[in-house]
Amino acid sequence: SLVYAYLPLVVGTVWIWAFTQVSIGYLNIITAFLAAILFGMAGDYTFHILVSFEEDYRATGDLRKAMEMTYVELWKPLWPSMWTTAAVFYAMTISDFAGFRHFGIIAGVGIVISFVIVLFVQPSLIIFVETYFPKKRKPLGKTFEPSKPLIYAIIGAGVLFTLFSLTQIPKAKFNYNFMDLQAKKDDSIALAEKIGAHFGVQLTPVVFMTDNRATAAEL
Repeated sequence: SLVYAYLPLVVGTVWIWAFTQVSIGYLNIITAFLAAILFGMAGDYTFHILVSFEEDYRATGDLRKAMEMTYVELWKPLWPSMWTTAAVFYAMTISDFAGFRHFGIIAGVGIVISFVIVLFVQPSLIIFVETYFPKKRKPLGKTFEPSKPLIYAIIGAGVLFTLFSLTQIPKAKFNYNFMDLQAKKDDSIALAEKIGAHFGVQLTPVVFMTDNRATAAEL
């Protein structure tokens, strides 16, 4: 059921925004998108647990035993997966730019919060609903067993794509022109560029913060 998957994510998102309010107090243009990002990333945990539980429950027919098997199967792989993901976000906390620093803090702590919520709320929700409102399930059918040629083909394709990706890394560049991110056919942007070109002024000023007036005068 989708309720099993999405209700823990909603609870986790609420807790993340509560943490954000207490720790930072606000969102910015960078961190405002974290709701969608963390919702999608934490969704991996919910669906892993849900799919594994469904398979174990159909195989055993015992609710609590199936949940226990799911915990045993997924605890070890999901635990390091969560911390490696969080570590990547924590690396952004050393940035001097507040937007990236806040992103790292909220995302790093948020992925841990989401994992903990999913790990405890989702199994409890499943056991409660299946105990009092059980639904009929079909017996576990034959599982798909990939052939060795198919496995080798997938591995080979992954290696080739990885090698190709490595050749593209030097070509990656950072675009500092914010105008390239705006709508190309926006009438207001076209008018601003026309006025700026006519009067020789810039309608999108840039603010520099300096340590003293001498440096400001040089700029």
